[in-house]
Amino acid sequence: VATGRAWLAFWSDELEAAAEQRAAAPVTRALQDAMSRFGIRAQPLRDLVAGCETDLEPSGCADEAALELYCYRVAAAVGLACLPVLGADSEGARRFANELGHALQLTNVLRDLRGDAEIGRCYVPQTWLAELGIDRDLLLGTGAPSDYAPGSGVARLCERLATRAQERFAAARRELRRLPRRERRALIAARIMGAVYGDLLTRLQRRGGDLVAPRVRVPKWRKLWLAFAVWSGARA
Repeated sequence: VATGRAWLAFWSDELEAAAEQRAAAPVTRALQDAMSRFGIRAQPLRDLVAGCETDLEPSGCADEAALELYCYRVAAAVGLACLPVLGADSEGARRFANELGHALQLTNVLRDLRGDAEIGRCYVPQTWLAELGIDRDLLLGTGAPSDYAPGSGVARLCERLATRAQERFAAARRELRRLPRRERRALIAARIMGAVYGDLLTRLQRRGGDLVAPRVRVPKWRKLWLAFAVWSGARA
């Protein structure tokens, strides 16, 4: 943890140096050039660094507001930083990036419940665990079969995460439809990512609360099909 904090402090300092055109490290010199060329804002990147600090906290998210903030920092902020590079940086595009980022990260949290638990992390709000009567150790997938059966606390937790993700995907689609065609085309990479993650979410919903099952993935052929469907205009 101490090493992680030291590196985050270093990169935080380098980010500020890049914003002031005095970066020293090769990576941040390249970032500095990109910030000058595309007008990338420093604040979303500062937020990303703050989000990485959360990964060093074993206590995770205390409540739903903390989960919301975490999703913004580690996912939505990345999209916001990329918008100037993509060529779509209007207020509408920022709203789209914010909603999509939350949807992607909520899907990640759902997919990685067991994997995160195995390395001592938990991004599910502690208030949710208490409300559903879930011991955090159950997320390791080592409980009794009944602990993961339909209707169990874990199954209801997975359903809640999936519902939150669905809501943010729907909000992202609404924002996307409001954008001019030029910006929709500029956001093609983000839209493809959204389609792939939407498919992943559907597969996770079929998994339910079964945390013992193998990690859910979207097959490569399916990713390629989704990418073509978005590129061709068949999907939003």
